[in-house]
Amino acid sequence: MEKKTVKKMINLSIGTKIMLIFFLIFTLLICTCSYYGFTTEKERLITSYSENIEQSETAIITAVTLVSQGTMVLSSIYDPSMNEALNQMEAAYAAAGSDPANMDLPLLGATIQENFSNDVHLYIIDQENVIIDTTDAGQMGVEISSYPAFSERLTTIRKGTMYVGDPWERSVLDPTLIRKYAYIPTSDHHYILGISLFNEQLADPRALFFSFGDVTYQLEEADNAIASVLVVDVNGVFVEKSPKEIENWYASQPYLSPDEITTTTARVLRTGEGIEKTFPDQERLVHIFLIDPDNGTIAPSETLYAAIVIYSTEDLSASLAKSLSQYILILICGLIFAAGVAYIVAYTLGRPVEMIAEDVDEIAQGNLAHEIRRTHGYELGRLEDSIRILVRRLGDDLTEIQTQKIALDTELKEKTEVEKRLRAANRKLSLLSTITRHDVLNQLAVLGMYCDLLEELTKQCPELSDHLTRMNETLKKIERQLTFARDCESMGLEDPRFQPLSDVVDNALSAIHAPYLQFTVQTGGAEICADPMLEKVFYNLFENAIRHGGEHLSAIEISFKGISGENGYIIVTDNGDGVATQKKDKIFQQGYGSNTGYGLFLVAEILAITGITIRECGTEREGACFEMEVPSTAWRLHPEDE
Repeated sequence: MEKKTVKKMINLSIGTKIMLIFFLIFTLLICTCSYYGFTTEKERLITSYSENIEQSETAIITAVTLVSQGTMVLSSIYDPSMNEALNQMEAAYAAAGSDPANMDLPLLGATIQENFSNDVHLYIIDQENVIIDTTDAGQMGVEISSYPAFSERLTTIRKGTMYVGDPWERSVLDPTLIRKYAYIPTSDHHYILGISLFNEQLADPRALFFSFGDVTYQLEEADNAIASVLVVDVNGVFVEKSPKEIENWYASQPYLSPDEITTTTARVLRTGEGIEKTFPDQERLVHIFLIDPDNGTIAPSETLYAAIVIYSTEDLSASLAKSLSQYILILICGLIFAAGVAYIVAYTLGRPVEMIAEDVDEIAQGNLAHEIRRTHGYELGRLEDSIRILVRRLGDDLTEIQTQKIALDTELKEKTEVEKRLRAANRKLSLLSTITRHDVLNQLAVLGMYCDLLEELTKQCPELSDHLTRMNETLKKIERQLTFARDCESMGLEDPRFQPLSDVVDNALSAIHAPYLQFTVQTGGAEICADPMLEKVFYNLFENAIRHGGEHLSAIEISFKGISGENGYIIVTDNGDGVATQKKDKIFQQGYGSNTGYGLFLVAEILAITGITIRECGTEREGACFEMEVPSTAWRLHPEDE
């Protein structure tokens, strides 16, 4: 049932096949074009977004550089006086025997304060980057090593020999203060001497004509793709951002970790390599990169910055989604168009073929007078003409066949009548033969009785004994010839049929009276297609062995061997005297033998009816062996023995 259903599904009309082929081709073409168009548009949007990011970062770098350079110009005014103050500290350090404990830092601070209008504080930092002495009581004992970037920078300054001045910026230790720091290493490189200068006017960025806060705010307002911009100085401090603002900023960006931002920013400031991280769930892109206002030159203040820019990918995602929707709509419209075109093409090409098929079906139903309808197209026109010619020829052939059928039916009736008369004649002849044979046998019985009566006269006339013996032998020979004629008459009267070989052999053995013989039957489940007189074959073979086997005959074996699809072999062997070599080819001839000469001849004739051949292949004085070769179509195994 499933195979029939599948066959029906596969056996589509030519119009349907054409429609499917065109639809698949159009679908493949439209899908390919839509995919190419969408990927191209996607690449364009992503490229445009990337270019926008590059332009934004260029603007950030330019703005931060300008603000930094302006701050440095403002800051450089104080560098000469701060450098001179640090030189005084270094002279005091040398006078104290290079031991900070022997220095009077408050007295030195008061002396230096006289040269500045703003508050001044002095610092001494050891090799562990700990403030071991200062005029700023709140900073005493502070471990700067907790600020990795600042600590690493101080270590670099300690190993150097130059004065290093920072721009005005928020203090690392107290971000609420705007200070300018300057440093100088001691000559033995054991300590760093530092000075800070406080400026009240710079504490409020609004008092300046330019500030980092203004830059970041304007960039965020000008570019919708920028969600947030922060600037971090070389010490890892957020420029112009109070601790509260930084706390609020982290709260608005929950996917960012303060520790991770601090570590990443320090790595960017140290290596100069930018870092980019994406957060698809929040539709955010974070880019941290280095800003070098001095264009790669190492200034005394080492004014490096890191920018933390958070980009929003919402507009990009919305544009991609909109583009995808548009191309899906185009694809659907294209598929509908492809289906319509495929249907029109299929109908145009398939309908004429369908019309021809309908006309052929009508003719196939027996309506040879049905006319093939005209269609358009040169090839279809040739097909129509060919079908018309074929139908005319078919009609002529059918007429001729009908005429021949009538003639054959008449001839068959005549043959049937002849066969019927022949069978009637055969029955009459068979009846006459049976009656005649019966009457002759009766007369032979009467002659036998007279011979028995005449035997009593042999005592009075001994010369009659020899004549009576010859008469008895002649009577027996006539009787055997009549029996042979009866057997020949029975042969071929019935159609051959398959017979179990073991049953045939058993029936033949039941007619043999030789209790001194041992019969072995190994025929298995073989069945032989032969004349119903097959039993007579084995009876004659057994009788022949008993008559000619000699005194040593004690066993007869019947076996069968064969492979399905090949010829089989029935073998009858005994342990008697066997057959002389010069007689092997003659024993199956009619009239040859010491008895009637008809036994083995009848065997060969019965077997030949179904193409079975027989030959003697035994060894003289060791026993006879009759081998019957059965054609592959004339034997089989019983189903239970297959």
